[in-house]
Formats: sequence, structure tokens, C-alpha cells
Amino acid sequence: NMLDAFEPIHGVLLIEGQDIDPALYNDDEMVTDVKPWETLHAGDTALDHSKDEIEFELTKRCIERNIPFLGICRGSQVINVLAGGTLYSDVESELGHANGNTHVKHVDYDNYDGHRHPIEVIEGTPLFDMFREKTLNVNSYHHQGVKKLAPRFSPMAYAADGLIEAFYDPTLFEPESGKFVLGLQFHPERLRDGNDQLEYSGCSKVYELFAKAVRSFQLTSLQAERIEFERQVETEYSSNMREESALGDERIGMDIVESIVSIGQQSQLALYYPEFAQKRIRNAFRDDNSQKVHSFDENANAAPMVRMSSVPDVNALCAPLVPEQVPSA
Repeated sequence: NMLDAFEPIHGVLLIEGQDIDPALYNDDEMVTDVKPWETLHAGDTALDHSKDEIEFELTKRCIERNIPFLGICRGSQVINVLAGGTLYSDVESELGHANGNTHVKHVDYDNYDGHRHPIEVIEGTPLFDMFREKTLNVNSYHHQGVKKLAPRFSPMAYAADGLIEAFYDPTLFEPESGKFVLGLQFHPERLRDGNDQLEYSGCSKVYELFAKAVRSFQLTSLQAERIEFERQVETEYSSNMREESALGDERIGMDIVESIVSIGQQSQLALYYPEFAQKRIRNAFRDDNSQKVHSFDENANAAPMVRMSSVPDVNALCAPLVPEQVPSA
């Protein structure tokens, strides 16, 4: 799977794009006899099944592992559908025809970035805490929208026509602990005035809290992975040291080296914590008679000063475990 190349994933920001295929949310009550949007929103209604497949798989991983997730516009719709919600295939045609709802223009092609409409923010929600406003005038670039909100989510804001404009998972919203699942129909980063300044201070807070959650989730994940990494290394070390080999200490030492380097190359943790594996590799070449660790020339390629004639340079053996540049947490 292409997504495997991006593992480990510590946070996902999913944004805009074409319509989600209605077959993916299978709403039996979907209006099928009123489809003016197929012409009006031709660019959006050209479905991209590959995009749907990739983004749904990515979002599924986030849901299964509680990975911090921020869905903007289409991104919020993706996680709602995947969690069991549905969408209006066209908000103005479907919601606007129901019960005489107040008409809201959710996309204006003649004033694309300048168009705004008000939303009412629910007090006590993360959105209110970020913006400290009961009413926001938000941008709007969509013609699909949340119809049935997935059971796990709670709404944070509504448009005048009743459309849910923001939601979150109340069981997974604690950014300082790495918990963050939030969906916004509008784009905070594009809410800018004529001087290209953000219209609300809360616009930046959305992304600041998301970044905080990602960093926390990463550190928590690395801690858990480090424990598992050290357990694997210790198991290999202990197992090999107990074995009796016809080749003697030299062969036992090489078995340990090969096992630990293999674990390190397969583990992301080796990029962050190579010293534990290096220590165990060096201990593999301990002189069992004297119980003294052999010394190595750290500055040259000279052969190690040990009684075993063909032991390779341990510094070189550790090289696959040493990162060229350790990324900042």
C-alpha cells in the first residue's frame, strides 16, 4: 500500500477536493430527481475514485489508532462518512428544499475567496474556546455537506439553514495528550482581510492546537515503541548469549550483531534511540573470562583489540543504527 511509505503517521491534515462518491455513504433519502449541481458544480462532481480510496484508507488508520486528525472542507466530510455519517450531495438543492429552510449560499463562484456567511458557534465546544465568538463569518467553497453526523461526533457550529459547519469527537479532544479529532467545513487559513491578515485570532489557534496534539502523540508513540524496541533487542541478546555455538564466542557475538542490526533497520526507533542497541552490540564482544569490555579505536578503522581474530569493526556495524540527522520532536 502506498500509504505504508509514510508510516509512522503521527497526524493527518486532510483538505479539499472533488465530491465524495455518493455510493460511499449510500443515503436512501438522498434527493435524486433534482440535480442542477451536475452542471453548476461540474469541476467538483467529476468523481476521483483513486482519491477517495487513498483518503478513506488514510482516515481509517487515524480512526483505528486515534491519530490526531484535522479535516478541512472535504476532509471533514471524509471522516464523517467513514465514521458512519452521510452527506447532502448538494446542500442548496436538498437542504434548501426541506421545510422552507433559510437559504444560505455555500459557494459563490463570482466572489470565490471573498464570499462569507455567518455560522452560530456552540458555547463550551473547542471551536468556541479557540475563537471566543458566538458568531463567525466564514468562507465557503462547498456544495456537499454533512447531513447525518456520525454518532461519535458532536456539532460545534451551524449555518442558518441548519447545516453542520463544524464538529469534533468529545472523547478524543485533549491536544496536550495527543488527542485531536476535529472537522471544519470552512478554511481558517483562508479567512483573510484585504491586507492578508487573519480575520480572527482563532484561525491560527486551530492549527497550533493540532500541531501540539501531533507532537504529543509522536512522543507518546515513540515512548511505547522504544519499550518494544528495547524488549526485542534484550530478547535477542539474552537468547543468543545462552546458546552454545560450535564456533565459540566469536560466532555468538556475530549472531547478536546480526539480530540487533536487523531489528534496528526495521524499527523507526533506531533513528531516535540507537545507543541502546549499540551498547548491546558492544557487550556481545565481552571477554567472558575477564568480564571486561574490549576497547575499540573510535577514531580510526583499526581492527578492535580483542582476542577474537576476525571480529569486524563494531563502529561500522553500529552505523546503520546511527541517524544522519535526528528529526526534532
